[in-house]
Amino acid sequence: MLNHEPPAQNRARVIFDLIAIGVVVAVLTIIHYTNYHYEVDYHILLQFAYYLPVIYAAMRFGPAGGIISSFIITLLFLPLMTHFQHTLTPAAKYTQWVEVALINVIGWLTGFLTEEERKAKRKYKLALTVQKELVEKLRQEGQERERLEGEIRRTERVTALGHMSAGLAHEIRNPLGCRLRCQ
Repeated sequence: MLNHEPPAQNRARVIFDLIAIGVVVAVLTIIHYTNYHYEVDYHILLQFAYYLPVIYAAMRFGPAGGIISSFIITLLFLPLMTHFQHTLTPAAKYTQWVEVALINVIGWLTGFLTEEERKAKRKYKLALTVQKELVEKLRQEGQERERLEGEIRRTERVTALGHMSAGLAHEIRNPLGCRLRCQ
């Protein structure tokens, strides 16, 4: 779970989500068990509704949420499913078992894919942070380079001025030195 909420808010959200998932599973299970006199097709349609809390639990809590919720749903649904086994055709029996397996696989797969997406998001955020740091470092290095280039230009001007001063001094001394020697 990647959240930037304060811990108390995050905890409240987790509790709310767990209660919501539990209520949906409980309501679906109650509907299944209290309406046993309906046709099997009705129960098969209701069984599809179990995908919703499994997928939400997997998306919210990762692989653990998907696996735990699908396992609990399987445990809750198996007694009713075995109760109807004598009224089902062989194809319908296999369909029921495949459906239970699919709920578990979808819980695991959705949780796994959600976790992979979260990992990729964390890597992306880390890469973005590193990139921002590198851009800032390059900006600072660029400013330092400009400062050093400015110092080099000033040093070159001072050096050129020193050479010019030395040359002028030499030219001024040279004629004077010749006059003094020549006299």
